[in-house]
Amino acid sequence: MALTLEGYLSLRCCCREMGVEELFLRLPQREAVLGRGLLAIGAALFREERFADALQLLQTALDGGLDQVPLREGQARALVRLKRYAEAEALLLELLAQAEPEQSSSLNKVLRVC
Repeated sequence: MALTLEGYLSLRCCCREMGVEELFLRLPQREAVLGRGLLAIGAALFREERFADALQLLQTALDGGLDQVPLREGQARALVRLKRYAEAEALLLELLAQAEPEQSSSLNKVLRVC
C-alpha cells in the first residue's frame, strides 16, 4: 500500500508535535527514501531515549500507508525499549513469517530480547 496524502499530512503533523518537522520536511517524498528518512528520525529519537515518540512516528507512517518491513522492525524495537514485550514479540513473529532470509537475522536478534 502506498502512502496517502492524508498519511503524509498526519506524518508531518506528528513530526511537528515532536519538534522534528524540519527534519521531516528535508526528506525526499519517494516512498523508499522517505521510509529510510523516517528511520533516521526514529534513530535520533532513540538516541534521546524518546521511545514512545519513535513508536508514534512509525505507527503514523504505517497507518498512513507506508508499510515497509524496516519501519515495522523499528516499531518492534521501540516496543522492546518501552518494555512492551508481548506486543513486540507478536509483531516480530508476524514479520519473521514474511521476512526474506537476509532480514531474518536482524529480526531474530530483537526477538531474543523478548
